[in-house]
Amino acid sequence: MKSGKRGADVVQRVRSSRGECGKLLWESKNHKHWSDGWIDKLRGDQQAEKADVAIIVTAALPDGLEHIGFLRGVWICDFAAVVPLATMLRQQVDKIAQARLIDANRSHVADDLYEYVCGQEVQHFMTNIVGAALTMLDELESERASSDRLFNKREKQLRLQIRSLAGFYGGLQGIAGGALQPVAALEPPNDEEPGPLALAS
Repeated sequence: MKSGKRGADVVQRVRSSRGECGKLLWESKNHKHWSDGWIDKLRGDQQAEKADVAIIVTAALPDGLEHIGFLRGVWICDFAAVVPLATMLRQQVDKIAQARLIDANRSHVADDLYEYVCGQEVQHFMTNIVGAALTMLDELESERASSDRLFNKREKQLRLQIRSLAGFYGGLQGIAGGALQPVAALEPPNDEEPGPLALAS
């Protein structure tokens, strides 16, 4: 910027693959003595330019500051520190812009997700899923009832077979007497171990 013209010396626009990330405002001072008024003036320029960062590059640093420092919201450095400071600030502005973009996308995604969850499509999905589960439950109960009937039928058939075999065995015992080898499973049950005869009764 030309001498005597309002505003800072240089407006640096930081760009990345996402587009413009922010602005760095540079003011150069080649004086023998430091002036606190430079900070106030540059902060006004920063507000007018809507810049993210303001920097004063000066030959005369404030007392107690060496090479680079941050004072009252403004970066201050000597001419030897310009390149490393510019590199660092550019990276920081890029990271801040990336974080803002992530936050904006996160908010957008959250809004879309809320609308989707509360919408008709999800309601239809839930209704269909619950309906299918209830149908499967009914089928399971029907299968269980059918299985119970089948088990009861088989149990009765087995008990009938055991009673018939026990009757046949008893008849043979009556005819053959002690000559017939005993079949423990068909012997009358004792008090401790009820056998098939008791189960079939």
